[in-house]
Amino acid sequence: MKVIHNIWIYTVGLNNSTKDKDAFKHPATFPEKLAEDLLVVGTDWWLERHEYDGVEWWEFKQLPQRPERKIELKNVTGGIWDDLEELNRR
Repeated sequence: MKVIHNIWIYTVGLNNSTKDKDAFKHPATFPEKLAEDLLVVGTDWWLERHEYDGVEWWEFKQLPQRPERKIELKNVTGGIWDDLEELNRR
């Protein structure tokens, strides 16, 4: 298995993950047969299935952590590429 950020890449197929030809008869072996909106959910995480241009993958997602610092917001829009701290200094 190879992990790139939140995308997990597995080497699967005959002689990579199994030598058992019957393993490929299970419907879950073929991701195109899985429901497009299937989510695999844990306690504080989930996996989302995505497809683009014939390539399919799962993305690992987690709930965001509550930030340590707080900013009193007056603006959330304004300049291009400004962060919240810069926008609210004005």
